[in-house]
Amino acid sequence: MACQWKFGYQDADGVEVWNGPWTYDDESAVDTWDAGLAAALREGRDWLPALGNSDAHSAPQVVGAPHNVVLADDLSRTAILAGLRAGRTWLAESASVQLEFTATGHGRRAGIGERLTVPADAPVDVTLTVAGVPNGTVRLITDEGQLHQESLPADGSGTVVWRTTASLAAYVRAEVRHPRPDGTPGKGNAMGPDLPWGPMAALTNPIVLHAS
Repeated sequence: MACQWKFGYQDADGVEVWNGPWTYDDESAVDTWDAGLAAALREGRDWLPALGNSDAHSAPQVVGAPHNVVLADDLSRTAILAGLRAGRTWLAESASVQLEFTATGHGRRAGIGERLTVPADAPVDVTLTVAGVPNGTVRLITDEGQLHQESLPADGSGTVVWRTTASLAAYVRAEVRHPRPDGTPGKGNAMGPDLPWGPMAALTNPIVLHAS
């Protein structure tokens, strides 16, 4: 993705959207992946999970920045690969970032990479708990774009709750951003010579919302 991949995704199991210190290439890769995610769910196709890996070749490049956190049933190779294929993963810049992301509604609960089936207009509460991103910005994004933004405190820990419905959102995913170089959180889809957001600290795969 970051290398302007032009050969289709028919045989892909996932898409690498982040492979080192955050740059324009990574920003573009996430946007392209998100557009494909929205199209796949709109058309009833399988969606491709986002992946992050450290393209580290030598010092001072750091292995594990970023890396995938897999919500596997156990630590076996089979379980880890199953979690990756299912998109039950989130991407972190380092082990200092911690995250939990869930959606609850109609007496049911789903996590990252899972599907929550609820009546179309039943309230769905989306909850993101974060630690390790001082003064960070939480973005909640659906197939309609960003629908909620909230700042984290100086200690980098906080919980964000946002309500939606399956009729309004086909999926919800979360991003946690560092402040921009000027200290501002970033906002909207501003165009210009600078990135509209600060560097990525964490990125989740989606929770899919399905109207019964």
